[in-house]
This record gives sequence, structure tokens and C-alpha cells, in this order.
Amino acid sequence: MKSNKQIAENSLDEKIYELDHINKFLITSLVIIIAAIGIIWNFPVQRTIKQVMGRMITSNPGCPIAYQKLGVSFLLPKIYLEHISLPASCLQMPTPTPIELPYAEISFRGPSFYPVGVKFKLHATHEDSFVNIYSSLSLNQTLLKIEDTTITSNTIGKVAALPINLNGTFNITSLLSLKSSTLTEAQFLIKSNNFLIPPQNFNGLAIPALPIGTLSLKGKYSGNSLDIENIVIGTENSPITANLYGRISINPQAFNQSILDMTGEIKFSESFINDFAILNLFLGGKTAENGFYKIKISGTLANPSPSVL
Repeated sequence: MKSNKQIAENSLDEKIYELDHINKFLITSLVIIIAAIGIIWNFPVQRTIKQVMGRMITSNPGCPIAYQKLGVSFLLPKIYLEHISLPASCLQMPTPTPIELPYAEISFRGPSFYPVGVKFKLHATHEDSFVNIYSSLSLNQTLLKIEDTTITSNTIGKVAALPINLNGTFNITSLLSLKSSTLTEAQFLIKSNNFLIPPQNFNGLAIPALPIGTLSLKGKYSGNSLDIENIVIGTENSPITANLYGRISINPQAFNQSILDMTGEIKFSESFINDFAILNLFLGGKTAENGFYKIKISGTLANPSPSVL
């Protein structure tokens, strides 16, 4: 009986010893955590981040961004800017007028497994436009995924010099791959349900208002070649209905001088032909199949040359 009692006491001592080790570990961990919180609390981390980020944003000679407020959030790690003035030089635009953005934020989204690196999300707004870009960054490659993004024609007019005026709201989905800040590949889909070409003069030709309605543009980019899988324009009730496909050979030095090589079919409503009589010269007496004319578009983006086949 005595030996059994001794064994029980020894076993109890070992358990107490194990519990004592656990308690020491927990207490040590708690002390370390409290010390870390104390250091972060007393050290001006937020102010330091603001100062560093502020210098990085405003000191870029090619794109000196101005802003009224820079904030940092640690709960959902992010940096945000309010009332931003983005110079035209940032987007390589010839106009001197800066782009005013009310709000933009960059948030940390965790590790990236392809490419191996880290993920961030950029959210920005401009008037009725909002942009969401998810990026995966590594040492030699960057992947950008654009989704849940809607851009109005007013915003497009501020950031891109288009050959014709456009009106509407465009939903954009895209996947882009960059190496050393250079775009190498891209896939994209652009859609609109309120696409309108306002009245304007194009190459000396007075174009009436064209309420197209629907637009779908799908394509991919690689090696300075923009392959258009399809451009679907309009519905049965639109003044113009078209289905086009082909290629645009990109001119990196002058985008508007990129070469067009597009083919497809196009249909004009009777009311549009009556209101735009000069269109008969363009059609040249060619015969339509089920109302559609075969068409080819060559020339450049700045000076396209359409012809009926």
C-alpha cells in the first residue's frame, strides 16, 4: 500500500511539474504580447507610415500626386487617400488638366501563391465611376485582375484620347500580366447597356445621334497585337447593328496610329438610312444578306477606313 501511495504522489508531482511548465509558457507569451502592444501603442507607427507613404506618393518626378488627406487603418490593413489630384503625366495624357479623384485606397489581401508574393486591392472612385483592381505582386511579375468595375464615358474622356465621342456606362472585367512594369498579356470583356454615340463631326462627316443601346467587346492582348474576338453592337431596334472581329496592331509610340484589320457584318435601320442619306454612297449599291452588309475596316484608329465588301 505504501509503495502504491508513493507512486501516486510521484505521478502527482510530475503532473504539477507539467502544469507549471504550461503556466510559465502562457505567462511568458502574455508578457511578450503585452510588451509588443505597448511598443506599438507608444511608438508612432501610424505617423511614420504616413510620412514614408506621403514622401513616396508626392516625390515621384514622373507622377507627383497631390492629396488632402492620407490615412492608415490597421484593423483591415489599408492606406487611403482623399481628394486626390492625379496629373495627366501619370497617364501619359497630352492635356495639362489633372484628374480629380475623391477617394482611393490600397488594402492588403494576404499572400499570393501565383505568382508567389503578396496580394493587394486598389479601390478608387471618380464621379459615377468606381474601379476595383486586385493585384498579385512578386519580384518579377505582376498580375492584375479588374472586376466589379464600372466606368462612365466622362471618366474615359479624362484618361484617354478617343477618335470619337462616346456616351454610356461600361462594365469592365480584365486580367493583365506585367513584367518589369510592362504589359505582356491581357484578356478583357467590356459591356454596356446604354451605349450612345452623340452627334458630332468625324473627318468632315456630320454624324447624327446614334442610340446604340448594347455593346459587348471581348479580346486579348499579346506582343503588341490586340486580337478582337468579337464586337457586338446594338439590337434589332438600334439604328446600327454590327458583329465585328479582327486585329489591331498596336503602335506603342502613338496609340491612335495603331493599324486596324477588322471584318464582319453591319446592318442599318431604314430610319437611319433615310435620315443619313449619304450612307447610300458608302453602301455603293451593294446587296445585303438578311439586312446585313459585309464590311472591312482598315486604316488607323485615328483615321479608320471602312468599306463594304
